[in-house]
Amino acid sequence: MSEPVPFGPLTYDENGALCLSGTPLAPIAEQFGSPLYVYSAAHISAQIQRLQSAFSKLNPLICYAVKANMNTHVIRHVASHGVGADVVSAGELRRALASGVAAEKIVFAGVAKQPAELEAGLAANILQFNVESWAELEALNAAAARLGKVAPVALRVNPDVDAQTLAKITTGSRGNKFGLPFDDIPALVQQMQTLPHVRLEALAMHIGSQLFKMQPFSDAYKRLADLTRHLASEGTVLKRLDMGGGLGIPYAPDDGEGPDPVDLAAAAVEHLGPLGLPTIVEPGRFVVGNAGVMIAEVVYTKDSYDHRFLLLNAGMNDLMRPALYEAYHHILPLQQSAAQPVPQEIAGPICESTDVFAKQRMLPPLEEGAKVAFLTAGAYCSVLANHYNGRALPAEVLLTDSGPKLIRPAVSDADMIALEQAQA
Repeated sequence: MSEPVPFGPLTYDENGALCLSGTPLAPIAEQFGSPLYVYSAAHISAQIQRLQSAFSKLNPLICYAVKANMNTHVIRHVASHGVGADVVSAGELRRALASGVAAEKIVFAGVAKQPAELEAGLAANILQFNVESWAELEALNAAAARLGKVAPVALRVNPDVDAQTLAKITTGSRGNKFGLPFDDIPALVQQMQTLPHVRLEALAMHIGSQLFKMQPFSDAYKRLADLTRHLASEGTVLKRLDMGGGLGIPYAPDDGEGPDPVDLAAAAVEHLGPLGLPTIVEPGRFVVGNAGVMIAEVVYTKDSYDHRFLLLNAGMNDLMRPALYEAYHHILPLQQSAAQPVPQEIAGPICESTDVFAKQRMLPPLEEGAKVAFLTAGAYCSVLANHYNGRALPAEVLLTDSGPKLIRPAVSDADMIALEQAQA
């Protein structure tokens, strides 16, 4: 009989093997090596269906935040559910289009879109540009004029709402670089009339990431609704509202199951529902976060003073979040052990003191060659991987109905050297 782990689609089977959506991970690590990212297509589908069901009363267009995990195979699987894309660069736009996302379901966000990126979005005929400054409006107007087009615009509003999340992933408070001041929007709407190649179609809002409490969402939606009504009273009728994303997921056992999208939808229905406008929802982490794990192998154990170190073949270059955010990732051995857990330091091979995944983490004593899985590694993990210290980018595998599929091989430093030397 399988034994569930604290959260996510993971279990230990009757043989003590850690499984992702019912598939043992150890054979996959043997086949493809490690460090290795493994994603569950079934869990991604289940999360999308949860969102579609929760928001059904708001006629939602779900636009997956490509920044969370930009592998084209992951995007293609997401798009197969009728989902669009939220992109923040020309590179993400190309990935979304190459993955089969319909252009009319693509939202282009980001604070510093360059002219070439604006033109790329215009040429593709995307749904809307989420504009974050007057300077960007002028640049978009100029780009659209060059192409003989009128650009569809959503003004991103900064509502000055405390998202009650980590400071480094808060985006809707004063002092953040994102969005336009709430009180400036009415005047800006009037000023837009001087720009003939942009057309206001929506308001957009995104207050932060990894939110567990519904009150910040509710406060932001109320402000968005009030602003929409005010603009309507002045003759500006919008086509839709972009609610952003940010719904949190569990990373630690104490997090429980995390917030329910039904509760988020209820807050949206309360404030935005009476407006009768179609909505856009932009989830990223919620869709893919707990669908993924990163597998690593113990290279050495080391006892130093009163600390026991597990030194892995994966480092901060492979999984940046602990070094970048001091983020917690739950760690489980691929083979369950009945041994009594002991405090251990989990560290990588990178020559930085910050290359430590966990301090005094309670795990069973593991020896060289043992493999572990970092949970909740489907979002903002592989996308942040890099070649620091001349190390390879880890491979990625997607678990599908037909079995494990390699969706990106490891990218070695030899590959990078070849690219560099080709320029000689």
